[in-house]
Amino acid sequence: MDEATRAALREINRAFYEEQAESFDATRDHPWPGWERVRGALPEDGCRLLDAGCGSGRFARFLAEGGPAGLSYTGLDTSRALLELARARAASAPPGARFVEGDLLDDAVLPSGPFDAITLFGVLHHLPGSDARVAAIARLASRLAPGGRVFATIWRFGSDPRVTGRTLDWPAHPSG
Repeated sequence: MDEATRAALREINRAFYEEQAESFDATRDHPWPGWERVRGALPEDGCRLLDAGCGSGRFARFLAEGGPAGLSYTGLDTSRALLELARARAASAPPGARFVEGDLLDDAVLPSGPFDAITLFGVLHHLPGSDARVAAIARLASRLAPGGRVFATIWRFGSDPRVTGRTLDWPAHPSG
């Protein structure tokens, strides 16, 4: 994928979440399937967790309702608007939770860790190109503590009939 296309796709994504943060957040009010399994797999005491692509902090709120004792939670997202929602709800996040604005492809802003766990829920499809996805996972893995784990969801839009009918060929997109 050429850099101009990659940049255009990232800008579309950035603009969407800045403009639609509140309406997007309003449609995400429940835990995802699998979060219980992730919570059960976290170290029981003193877990250092990076939630990459934390959005409005929904996973943080889920962990506050029964996560491991002494959890150190860091949420990272590129959307300032979603992070403002997360910070506004910090009282319902784990104690001491922090929310950082930054791109997980930018080493300068990516928290250094080490982390016992890193989550990527609904994130990888926002990174244009498989090389960017591989690079992001490698960057994150380099921040794991020994024995640390990465938990990720991988969406397969092309096999979902609800989504394939709503796709738009790149040349037909207004910014394409």
